[in-house]
Amino acid sequence: MNRLERTINKYKSNINFVYKTDMPPGLDALTVGNNVFLTTRCGFTDTLQHIGEEIGHVQTTVGNISKYKTADDLSQERKARQLGYCLIVDLDSIIACYQAGIRTPWEMSDFFEVSESYMWKAIDTYRIKRGIDFTYKGYKFNLNNGLSMSKI
Repeated sequence: MNRLERTINKYKSNINFVYKTDMPPGLDALTVGNNVFLTTRCGFTDTLQHIGEEIGHVQTTVGNISKYKTADDLSQERKARQLGYCLIVDLDSIIACYQAGIRTPWEMSDFFEVSESYMWKAIDTYRIKRGIDFTYKGYKFNLNNGLSMSKI
């Protein structure tokens, strides 16, 4: 089972994932309540990345923020996106990468089945949420210039 299938399986009891062929151009994913609508135009990697963000919206967004009219709308969008990065590129799996000898963000993007850009945004999200240096489950993370780790 690939990461997209595992992610959908993990959340399908609470979220209904619906693939649609008629999504408007430029709209690849949309959350309405507990329904996540996904376009069939996107490839595997983009779909996985969209699903992370949309799960974030299901868990955190209140009301319709699709017009980005207020600072609160933008804040909710950022929060959902950051949660999505952390759901798809989780710290436990980063540790598994390290243990398997996968050390660079470029290699990790292959492991996580995401784009390099998405991987870097996930690293930036951890830098914002946890700081440049932090420990997690016996590992020291340094996010000063990318990602470096060591076992404590």
